[in-house]
Amino acid sequence: MNTEILLKIVAYRQEPRPIAWIARETGLDTRDVRAVLRVAGDQKAGPGRGQVRGVKGSGGFSEVNLDKYDRMEYLVSQGCSINEVMRTLGGNQATIKKWFPGVGITRGSAEHKQAAKNGRKMKRLEEETTLLKKRPGSGPPPPGDPRHGTRHCYNIYKCRCTDCRAANAQASAERRRKLKERKK
Repeated sequence: MNTEILLKIVAYRQEPRPIAWIARETGLDTRDVRAVLRVAGDQKAGPGRGQVRGVKGSGGFSEVNLDKYDRMEYLVSQGCSINEVMRTLGGNQATIKKWFPGVGITRGSAEHKQAAKNGRKMKRLEEETTLLKKRPGSGPPPPGDPRHGTRHCYNIYKCRCTDCRAANAQASAERRRKLKERKK
């Protein structure tokens, strides 16, 4: 191994990159990469025997699967959000942030403030367009509308003008009269 490869290994790990990825890029075995990193002072480059987070005796640092890392790298390069990467790959936010620190919007940044501002604008716009639409149940139609003076306008549009009240009273009286006739 020459010094150029050794320096590449250390530089890749500082980017940060998984050990399996570094091994693939340099053409070395993962054990060799771990040994170089341990000599270079990387505390996380453990012995590499069955390292699983949360399992007693597995020891050391949990490495991400190389296929999963490659898919994660692809999604991040395509501009996917952290939530989308988490949903697609089943990972967690800490893992994604660890391997791709520049991904996502940090709270308090200019991007975060702009996104919040855009969200508020969209909400306001949606509320305005909803109020502008005249659909059943959204309030009475404007004065002079031909729907005034009908029971439909009284019930569906909740209009309480004199004409609509009179139409509803007449229709209700008719309904009561028919119900009485049925009982006889």
